[in-house]
Amino acid sequence: MAKEIPYLNQDIESRLKHQGAELIRFVDISHLGEKQNRQLPNVIVFVLPLSAAYIRDVADTPDYVQARIDDNFNFDDDEFLQTEHQAGEIADELARFISEKGYKALSQSDAALLAAGRFNAGTKESVLPHKTVALLSGSGWIGKNNLFITPEYGAAQCLGTVLTDAPLETVLHTPLLPKCGNCSICADVCEKYVLKRKTWHTATPREEIVDVYGCSTCLKCLVHCLYTQLYMKKRSDKMRIESLTDKRPALFEKTNGTIWTDPYIQQQMLKEHLNPDSDGASRKRESIRRITDFILRHSKPGSALLDLGCGPGLYTSVFRDKGYHVTGIDFNRASVEYARAQHTDICYIEGDYIRNYPEGKYDVVIMIYCDLGTHSDNDRDVLLSNVYRSLREEGVFIFDVFTDGLVKDTHEGKSWEYEPEGGFWNKDKYLLLSQTFHYPDQNAFSYQYNLFTEQGTKHFILWDRYYSREEITSVLRQVGFRKVTIHTNMLESNSFTSDHEMFVVATR
Repeated sequence: MAKEIPYLNQDIESRLKHQGAELIRFVDISHLGEKQNRQLPNVIVFVLPLSAAYIRDVADTPDYVQARIDDNFNFDDDEFLQTEHQAGEIADELARFISEKGYKALSQSDAALLAAGRFNAGTKESVLPHKTVALLSGSGWIGKNNLFITPEYGAAQCLGTVLTDAPLETVLHTPLLPKCGNCSICADVCEKYVLKRKTWHTATPREEIVDVYGCSTCLKCLVHCLYTQLYMKKRSDKMRIESLTDKRPALFEKTNGTIWTDPYIQQQMLKEHLNPDSDGASRKRESIRRITDFILRHSKPGSALLDLGCGPGLYTSVFRDKGYHVTGIDFNRASVEYARAQHTDICYIEGDYIRNYPEGKYDVVIMIYCDLGTHSDNDRDVLLSNVYRSLREEGVFIFDVFTDGLVKDTHEGKSWEYEPEGGFWNKDKYLLLSQTFHYPDQNAFSYQYNLFTEQGTKHFILWDRYYSREEITSVLRQVGFRKVTIHTNMLESNSFTSDHEMFVVATR
């Protein structure tokens, strides 16, 4: 028998969870009188939560119950009544299951209580109320609305109980004191004024809390309870999170906002750009030096140079000092404003170089840190056509992209990050879900960031397209570039992303 105890608990809990039950507890009621426990020492109690959508519907519908009464008592699809009935059916089924194992078990469904004469319709009382058992389970308390309140669901649940002598591992808790505090919103919304604003204690008679005979069961005290409202918000947030979690972005899908234009995050991006020891936004100082030396070897002082995605001007300032005539464009306002403040004689443009490609003719166009791979093939082709058109004869386009070695450093997965004091993504506390998806047939990775703050939700998607030597050469030749050279192993290891990049020099 001893071996069966934990097994039976687990078996019952598994069955109930499969039927949608939550907060399943096994309670010792052997201390209660025989009239209440019917000579059965244990009771199983569970809740069936009401949906957040139903709570919202009732809260948003004036006179929800009265409207159904006026509609010829149309409660056929009312979730509350359906859930109450379902809780009873689950209790009946569980009692049969336990009985088949050779133990006594009595369901406390409405039908079973009426059949056994355990419910007094005149006084609306049962001998052993569900709420009494639930209180002994320690999972909640009685609110000023005379309903059972749990931290998880507020008052938005229906209870089910089964008495049994089956050998179960049980608990017995002192009833929790109500956590309503000074809140009496349930009484405030009660149009029948049947709630007395009384805080429940173990010796408090029901009639001091509520006039059950005057109650119209309008459900307002249930849905407007602050703990119910909190449950509804949490469930809505959870559904929103799950909808985002389950969503794999379409190839090169774009979001309304970007990390480069978000007012707070763009400031953090600027800090990363300016950190000489970070590869987070611009590369580390030594890598920048090697890249500028490489560009200088493939161009001439006095050239007109355009930097696509110039950031705070870490490259443009070097070329300006070498005698180049420099233009830079970026849509991170914070970075552009910083760059302008450093050098007023450099032309900086705040804008999107795909949609607003700078007019003019250039000898050199550069785009550094694998920016080409952040664009779809269509946007890439538009950009390359504009670059080609803007270059003078013998002009060069110098850029870098990830190679297919990126797949060695990047893997599908997801992670959660909670920052109670704020951080890179938000100045105040936030929860961040980061996801990486691989699109091997299209040689691309997406990085999806779902940011949850007290102010709301933000959604960002970044992309990395990787190329083989043959593919990038073919793409450039189709645009018209007559010569393409590729250079690898130029930089030290990258502490933020992949080391597998190639630098490309395409000559018009």
